[in-house]
Amino acid sequence: RGLGAGARWGDGVALDDDGLFIGQLGSVTHCRRNRDGADAWGERQIIHTGLPSSPILALDGDLLAIGSPQELNLVTGTLGAVYIRERNAGGSEAWGQTGYAGATDITFFPSFIGYGNAIALQGDLLVVGVKADSFDGIGNGSVHIHRRHEGGINQWGRIKRLDIPDDAPYVANTNRAFGKSIALDGDWLAVGSITKVSATALIYGAVYLYNRNAGGADNWGLIRRLDYDQEVIEDGFGETTDGNFSDYLALQGDILAVSAEHEGVSGAFRRGAVHVYQRDAGGPNRWGRVARLVPPVETPENIFFGQSLALDGDG
Repeated sequence: RGLGAGARWGDGVALDDDGLFIGQLGSVTHCRRNRDGADAWGERQIIHTGLPSSPILALDGDLLAIGSPQELNLVTGTLGAVYIRERNAGGSEAWGQTGYAGATDITFFPSFIGYGNAIALQGDLLVVGVKADSFDGIGNGSVHIHRRHEGGINQWGRIKRLDIPDDAPYVANTNRAFGKSIALDGDWLAVGSITKVSATALIYGAVYLYNRNAGGADNWGLIRRLDYDQEVIEDGFGETTDGNFSDYLALQGDILAVSAEHEGVSGAFRRGAVHVYQRDAGGPNRWGRVARLVPPVETPENIFFGQSLALDGDG
């Protein structure tokens, strides 16, 4: 169908079983498999959001989370929100709004990106990243875990706030963007951030892995930090200015995929790579790296391989 200039159709995408949701400025398009024929993905409906930016989407079963990190609430002074819609709310196959999540204890590093720059939805859990949260004045970021019915029916009350650990490598007064990316599966949560180990060092990245019951029920304790692999540069595999490691994450079962879309490959600048980790590789819960995926050698520079990720089954 025709779209106006600047519609940004496809900025956010969520897929689950036979449902596909595609975001654009001000709305979300819902498509269904087999709607217009076998394996055809026909448009089912358009959900008008009225949001000021392209939505961040997460889908699980009959629940759809829509992140609006650039929405300014003039009453509370907060930036960003997440709206929950549910299948059949308001009518058969309608996706009516039934919930909302936000936070008031966040302060924003100079940025137009607020609460909801990254979201993950699984059952009754909603995890929200706020990479520009400036609780200490330098934009360290934060992650907020909400649970459905916490505080009332269809209320999404917060049960945990995660801040970047104190021992994270960084330079004072630099933005660490903890919560720039999120992946949730089962009892494991992966959170991406920036690392910068000296004033002149290159910016790399890290992934923090949390387990739901580490340290107590629903405590979401930190288990492991994965740093950008310096050997990638030192062994000649990754000639790079920065890796942008952990801008994108995908987690399923015991497998974690981490993007490094700025990584140089075989002498090509910012060709990109994806690093694959397995939970017990190297020891229990060590999350050792088991593979590094790169594009073919004939691929040109600046293609940013790994700029989006998804895992399902064995691929």
